[in-house]
Amino acid sequence: MTMAEGDLAVAEIRFVQGQYLPPQPAPMRMTGAIGWVRANLLSTPANIVLTVLVLALVVWIVYGIVDFLIVDAVWTGADRTACLASTVHREVGACWPFVWDRLSYFIYGSYPIPERWRVDVFFALLAVGVAWMLWLQAPRRDLGALYFFVVLPIVSFILLHGFAAIGLPLVDTVLWGGVLVTIVLATVGIVVSLPIGIVLALGRRSRDRRLRSAASGGGRRRACRRCRLSPGEASGRAAAGGGCGRVGGIGRPVRPACAARRPARSAGLGRPRRPVRAVAGPVDAAPARPGVPAGSPTRGSAGCAR
Repeated sequence: MTMAEGDLAVAEIRFVQGQYLPPQPAPMRMTGAIGWVRANLLSTPANIVLTVLVLALVVWIVYGIVDFLIVDAVWTGADRTACLASTVHREVGACWPFVWDRLSYFIYGSYPIPERWRVDVFFALLAVGVAWMLWLQAPRRDLGALYFFVVLPIVSFILLHGFAAIGLPLVDTVLWGGVLVTIVLATVGIVVSLPIGIVLALGRRSRDRRLRSAASGGGRRRACRRCRLSPGEASGRAAAGGGCGRVGGIGRPVRPACAARRPARSAGLGRPRRPVRAVAGPVDAAPARPGVPAGSPTRGSAGCAR
């Protein structure tokens, strides 16, 4: 007994899904923090061992820091004798009374006390500039760059060093110290080195060979060594009278006929071989060898060392 074509179509439709099923969520052990830990920290036995060792090291370091700063620390006292082990009769950690007493010296150094407001203004101006530059969605970031790299250094120098014309007494740099010196050195390094680095990077990508060489800190020979040209390209430049006319940019110049035959290891490395005497006979008479293009001069035809 056979089914009609219509009955067969109806039977087939009954076994076909009429709508797509919604996507199922991924297993919890494969996503989120658990999935990241399994994929990056516990993926192999070696990773498991390294993870355990690093965790043990972190716990040991954190335990020592907490023990020194909190558990064994001295929190009250009038002078340094309160932090002596002979006074408290136990192992002593951080001496917080001394830190509170010398906190201003740690920040300002020997900067004159009546003029320390200038250091505070410098810290505030620096915080504004750093926040403006790090906030990628900040308005007018071009003005922020101008403020950070031009306005801030000039205003900071006037504030910290002094300017008698506007009533700010001069403060010798010998009196600077503490966090002030650290922040000043870091800021000066960033403000000065970043523009120089950008200019050198642009110079290395310049099409002018002299400018590119100056930005890279080398002459023509060093620039040729960076070319790393193939033998064909090197021979082409040598024939045209251009730069880098050496095989691989290193070694003595070679003739175009020789550059096409020399292997990669002859790029200025190894002991040079002595020339071979020419052998009479047609150039194309020698059988072809692997790695040598058809029609190239043979060993004895052009007088080229291998």
